[in-house]
Amino acid sequence: MNRITVGYLTFDLAGTYNHQMWHYLSLEAERRGVRLVTFCGGILYGKSNHQHEWNKIYDLASMKSLDGLIVLSASLGQACSTGEMESFLNRFKPLPMVSIGAALRGIPSVVVNNEAGMARIVEHMIDAHGISSPLFLMGPRDNVEAKIRYSVFADVLSKNGIVYDKKNICYGEFRYDRAISVVDAAIENGIKFDSIIASNDDMAMGAVDALIKRGYDVASDVAVSGFDDSSAALFCTVPLTTVRQPHQAMLESGLDMVLKLIESKPADDLVMLESEIVIRKSCGCTGVNKIGFTDFEDKNLIPSLKKSFDDIFKEQVFLDILAGKGINPVFENTENLYQSYREYINTKDCNTFIAALLKAVNDNINRISYEEWDEILSLWSALEIKRNFVNQSTVLSVQDCFARARMQIQDMIHNRLLLSRAENQQKDFLMIIFNSYFSPIMEIDNFLKYIQAELPKFGVKEFYVNLFESENNDKCRMIMNFKTDGTAFHDDNGPVFESVKILPDGLEGTVGNNIVIEPLINYEVLIGFIIFVIDGSIDIIENIRQIVCNSLVSIMLAQEVMRDKQLKILMNNLEIKQKELEEAYASLKDNQNKMLIIEKMASLGRMTAGIAHEMNSPLAAVRASLAELSDLVKEYDESIGDDSVNSDDHKEIASDMKNSLQLAIKSAERAASFVHGIKSQTRDLSLKERISFDAVPVINEAVLLISHAVKRAHCTVNFEHDGRVMVYGVPGRLSQVITNMINNSIEACVDQDEPSIEIKLKKVKAEEKILQNHTTKVGAGVDQYKNGAILLTISDNGSGISAENIIRVFDPIFTTKPFGVGTGLGLTLVHDIVTTDFNGSITVESQPGAGATFFIIFPDPEVEHGSKTD
Repeated sequence: MNRITVGYLTFDLAGTYNHQMWHYLSLEAERRGVRLVTFCGGILYGKSNHQHEWNKIYDLASMKSLDGLIVLSASLGQACSTGEMESFLNRFKPLPMVSIGAALRGIPSVVVNNEAGMARIVEHMIDAHGISSPLFLMGPRDNVEAKIRYSVFADVLSKNGIVYDKKNICYGEFRYDRAISVVDAAIENGIKFDSIIASNDDMAMGAVDALIKRGYDVASDVAVSGFDDSSAALFCTVPLTTVRQPHQAMLESGLDMVLKLIESKPADDLVMLESEIVIRKSCGCTGVNKIGFTDFEDKNLIPSLKKSFDDIFKEQVFLDILAGKGINPVFENTENLYQSYREYINTKDCNTFIAALLKAVNDNINRISYEEWDEILSLWSALEIKRNFVNQSTVLSVQDCFARARMQIQDMIHNRLLLSRAENQQKDFLMIIFNSYFSPIMEIDNFLKYIQAELPKFGVKEFYVNLFESENNDKCRMIMNFKTDGTAFHDDNGPVFESVKILPDGLEGTVGNNIVIEPLINYEVLIGFIIFVIDGSIDIIENIRQIVCNSLVSIMLAQEVMRDKQLKILMNNLEIKQKELEEAYASLKDNQNKMLIIEKMASLGRMTAGIAHEMNSPLAAVRASLAELSDLVKEYDESIGDDSVNSDDHKEIASDMKNSLQLAIKSAERAASFVHGIKSQTRDLSLKERISFDAVPVINEAVLLISHAVKRAHCTVNFEHDGRVMVYGVPGRLSQVITNMINNSIEACVDQDEPSIEIKLKKVKAEEKILQNHTTKVGAGVDQYKNGAILLTISDNGSGISAENIIRVFDPIFTTKPFGVGTGLGLTLVHDIVTTDFNGSITVESQPGAGATFFIIFPDPEVEHGSKTD
C-alpha cells in the first residue's frame, strides 16, 4: 500500500464531540494525503453485552492494514480507568500510537489544560452573574475527565465561599437525552438552582431544551454553560457559553505526531494545549472576548508597526498570539484579503476589503470559527490604530471599517444559524425518506440496488459488507459492495480473507482515503462489519449505519443467510439456556403454589365478609327486641299498684313482651344456625382426610355463606338436587369449589339485567349420560365413570367464553380481566380441588353471550368405595 494509512479509534460518530473530532481529523488527513480508517467500536469496557460486542471492532486495527494509530482516549475510555486504557492499547504495539485527550504512560499524548478552562467558566458564572446555587451536570461516574471537571467546579465554589447541596450534582453521562431527564427530575423534586453548569456541550444543550420546555427563560431565569465548544454550541436554541478546546489543533498535532513516529522521527511525549472560555447568550452575556493591544505590546511587536500589515500578519509573534488564543494561525487563500486591505488603506473604500474578508471567512470556516475571526479583527484593528494614532481621520476610518466588518460577520452567524436549522430539517426529512426505502425491502438484490442509488446522495462513495467466518472472528467473507465506478457485487460465497486486512487482497489499494468501519450486529452478537468510504465527513453517518444495518440483518435473517452462524450460537448457549429454563420452571411452579394459597385465603376472606353481614342482621334484631323488651318490663314494673292500669292493659303489655321475646328467639336461632354452618365449614376446611359425606347440606351452607355477595350483585341462586347425594372427598374443599364457582358466575353476569345461577346435583348411572355432549375434559379420564358417577352442574346466564379462551380457563394466571382486577387463579383452584381432593374431572361448555355451564364429575362412592358411605 503506497499511501500512509492511519487508524482512528472512537466509540461512535454520533455525539457532537466525537463527530467534531473526527471531522477535524478527516480534514487534516485529506490535506496531508493520508488514508484515514475509523473504527467505531463502542465505549471501551461498557457495562452492557452490546458494548462488549461492539468492542470487538477494535480487534480489526492491526499492523497488517495500518501504519499508525490515533486513539480518542478521552471519549473511548469514559467507562474505564487510565490503567485499563493503557493495558488495552498495549495489544497494538509496536504500531506507532498517539492518545488524544488523555495522557497515557508510554504513549505520546495530546491533552488540553481543561482545568483552567473549567475554573474560568465557573468563576465567570460567579463573578459576572452572581450564581449561588448551581446545578452541576457531571459525566460518567468512572470517567477521569468527568471527575477532573467536577473537582475544579467544587474547588472554585469553595474558594468563593459558596456551599452547595450534593443533591445539586446530577449525572448526565455526557449525553443530551440524559441531561433532559435529570434536569426534569431536579425540577420535579423541587431542587433549587439558579444556574446549570454542564461538563460538556451535549448535556448543556439538553438542559437548555429541558428548561425551555418547562417555560424557563434561559439566561434570565437560569444561566447555562457547557464545555467543549462543539460545532452545535453556536447554533443551539440559545447559543452556549462554553469552554473551547482547540479540537482542530489537537487532531492536527496528533496526526503530526503519529506521522513522525511512522517515519521514525523524534516526537514529543506530551503536547499540552490551552482551553479558553467562550462567552455567548446562554449565561446572560451578549459580548465576546476581544484581543486588545495589551495582549501583544510586550511581544516585541512595536518595531514591526512600520511594516505593512500583510508582513505583520505572517510574523511568528503575531501568529503566536493567535495560537495562544486557540486560533489556528494557518490561513488559506488570503492573498486577495491582503491586496484588498492595501487598496482600502489607499482609497478608504472598505467595501472591497469587507467582501474579501467575508470570502476569507468562508474559505477558512472549517479551520477558524466566526468568533475567532472576531478576535483576529480585534487584533488587526488594534495594530492599525496603534500605527495611525496620530492621524485621527485614519483611526476613525479603521474603527468604522472594522465595526462594519464585525456586523457583517454577525449577519453571517445569524444566516448560518438559520441555514443550519434548515439543513437539519432537510436532513431529518431525507432520513425519513431514506428509511422508508429500506423498510419494505426483503430481497438482497433490491437492497443493494437502493444502497447504490441512495448512499451517494449522503456522501458515501463506496460500501462493503463483510461477515465473520470463524468463531474468533479472524476470518471474514465479503458478500456485498458497490464502488465509485458504479460496479456492484453480491455473492453469499464471496472471497474469504483475514479480517484484520479489512478488504480482500488486491482491493485495498483501490479504495478511497476516508474509511469508516461500523459493526454489524444481530441479537447483540457481532456477526461482521460494514465499511463506508465517504467524501468528507458526514454528520448523519450513524443514522445511516443504523438504518442500513437493521435492514440488512432483517433481509439476511429472512433469507436464512445467518442460519449456520445462529445455529452455532444456539448450540453454544443451549446448555446454559436449558439450565435457566429448568430454574425458571421450578420458580414458576413454586410461585403458582404460593399464589394458589393466596387465592384460597382470598376466597376465605370473601366468605368471612359475607359471614359478617349475615351475622349482623340477626344480631341487630336480637338487640332491638331486647331493647324493646326492656322498655316493656320497665313499663310493666311502673304499672304495678297503679289503679288506672286494668287487666286489659296488663294483657297488652304481656302480649308485646311475648312478641319481642319471640322475635329475639327467632333471630338468635337464625344466628345459631349460621354459626353451626360456619363451624361445619371451618371444621371441614381443616379436615385433610377424605370421607364420604352428603354434598347437599355442604352446598346449601356454602350458598348461605356467600349469600351476601349474591345479594349485592342482585343475583339469584337456585339449587336443585335429588335429596341425599353422597360424595367421597373433603367437605370443606367442596365448599371452596361452590364459593369460587358462584363468584366466577357473579363476575360473568355483571352486565346482565337479571343475573341467575343454577346449581344441580344428581347421580347418573352410565357415562353416555354424563359426557355424551361434552368433549372439553380436564381432569381424570372417563373410564372410571362407566359404572355411574355424581354430576354437579353450575350454569349462569353471563357473558360466556370465547372459543380461543375456553381451552385455557383452567390454566394458572389466565384471566380476561384487566390487570389488577383478577388473579386468574379461581378456576385453577377449582380444578386443583376437583382432581386432587375428589379424584374427579371438570369440563365446560359455553358460547359468547350465551352463558357458561361447568360440569363437575365425581366418582360414585357407593361404586368406588363400597360400604364407605354414611
